[in-house]
Amino acid sequence: MSKKTELFLKELMLKIAGKGSEKIVEVLFNKKNVNEFKIAEKLKMTINQVRNILYKMSLAGIVSAIKKKDKKRGWYIFFWTLDNLKALELLKKIKQKEIEELEKKERSYGTKNYYYCEEDNIEMSEETALHHNFLCPECGKLLQPLKRKNKEIESRKRKLMRELSSIKEEIENLKKKIKREKERKEIKEKKKKIKKEKGKSKKKGKKEKKKKEKKKRKKKR
Repeated sequence: MSKKTELFLKELMLKIAGKGSEKIVEVLFNKKNVNEFKIAEKLKMTINQVRNILYKMSLAGIVSAIKKKDKKRGWYIFFWTLDNLKALELLKKIKQKEIEELEKKERSYGTKNYYYCEEDNIEMSEETALHHNFLCPECGKLLQPLKRKNKEIESRKRKLMRELSSIKEEIENLKKKIKREKERKEIKEKKKKIKKEKGKSKKKGKKEKKKKEKKKRKKKR
């Protein structure tokens, strides 16, 4: 899987589990059934910190887990697998939603006046600004009219659309890879089955030959 996919998955982790969680991608990326204690060891985190991240990933539907009982200690250990395709599909939905939100804002800014406070990074409609006498409710400074906001939104939207296009491309490449792997597996299973059937047929032939030889010996007697 490409480095681009790994970067996209890290971005997704920041969105669903917060800062620091993106490191888990490096441990799970293109691996299957990774021991949660090994994950904690590699990330230098406590097992509870790692489980908290993994459970958030599980709620988002991008990881699967199997559990095995530790014979020595007697407790269960979970082994985790990251589903790259589901993760990319989720990120695609998030990007699409972000684009939709920007388009709503774009339409809104086109018909209404907005004001902001640069110091506190507060933004509000003209009606809300009027309610506060055009003064920032946090610091009391005079609110400034928002200018060129649509250009900023358009720039952000273009960036998101480029990212979305790239994500879609990665999804298609991954689907093709999964299909190829499935086909290879099916061919392998088919060959195995044919070999098994040939072995059975050969064995059956040997038994029939032995029976015939026995009959011949009996007739000679």
